[in-house]
Amino acid sequence: MTAEIERFSQKDASEWDALVSESDGGTLPHRWEWLRIIERHTASTLHPLVIRRDGAPIGIIPLFFQKHGVFRMVFSPPPSTSVFYLGPLVLNYGTLAQEKRECNYFDMMNLVGQYMATELRPDFTTLSLIPASTTFAPSRGPGIRLNRVTTT
Repeated sequence: MTAEIERFSQKDASEWDALVSESDGGTLPHRWEWLRIIERHTASTLHPLVIRRDGAPIGIIPLFFQKHGVFRMVFSPPPSTSVFYLGPLVLNYGTLAQEKRECNYFDMMNLVGQYMATELRPDFTTLSLIPASTTFAPSRGPGIRLNRVTTT
């Protein structure tokens, strides 16, 4: 079972929205047009990533890249947007056994970490996960340091 990552473009917008709808945790800001609005108003570059295993999508994550001087940063969501959660979505979350959810999440985040390390090379990264994602153990990738922050 091979997992791979793909960056979507405007031509893939309808497929992206279908994947958001398929996800139990998809929010309005995960939808394509919202992501493009966020991109425009935060001076970011959107990296909408789809993770597939054996050709079938298992998850998505929208990343926003910003460069300020020498600093390279990745966000999901970017700061100052009034969007509190974004981050990765595991597809078919509610129908999967816990072991399969965790396996898909682990594969997703490993590929996302590799993508960030090779394509974006951030000095700083922050992902604000939807509350449904808190059941997952955090992943680590090259150059990624994780802090878990919860809200009540």
